Amino acid sequence: MKLSIVLSTHTARFEAVALKGDFEANIAKIAGWGYSGVELAIRDPRLVDAAELERVVSAHGLKVPAIGTGQAWGEERLSFTSVDPVVRAAAVERIKSHIPLAARLNAIIILGLIRGITPSGQTHMQSMDYLVENLRECTAAGALQDVRFALEPLNRYETDLIHTVRDGLGLLELVGASNLGLLLDTFPHEYRRACDRAKYPRL
Repeated sequence: MKLSIVLSTHTARFEAVALKGDFEANIAKIAGWGYSGVELAIRDPRLVDAAELERVVSAHGLKVPAIGTGQAWGEERLSFTSVDPVVRAAAVERIKSHIPLAARLNAIIILGLIRGITPSGQTHMQSMDYLVENLRECTAAGALQDVRFALEPLNRYETDLIHTVRDGLGLLELVGASNLGLLLDTFPHEYRRACDRAKYPRL
């Protein structure tokens, strides 16, 4: 089994990354710890020098199995399900902008928090319609460069859209794209209990 760890290419407020800061120094640490790969958290591919990134990662014998896109939601609130069509379009274009780098690195593009949530005044059904529509557009663009996507079911504290494997499989059927799969994670019981004790809102 090969292991990878999440690293942000830039300093970020977004908390769902293991490492951030000096990119090359962190790559050296990751290689030294014995990891085989690094999952790159990238807010905006336009801020990344693809050739330099590839050089640094390769120099330390690492692979890039996946590119995480959650910072676009965490820092800019871009989402596929926003009530604002301009925001939805920006989210789609941001994901499409990851495709050339993903193709270059042979990496999967992870779609997690960028799906967003159901905004106030919008129905869950409308959010799902937007989600399916925008996933179809992204996957169609990715297919032209043989890039795959992985949709991550997320817990109820983060979104009201796609929580379980069953939900995810249903979404895959609706989208109908051969280059879209699921990224399956766990949501530990103790973490749920901690959220409940802190009285985090249930979605």
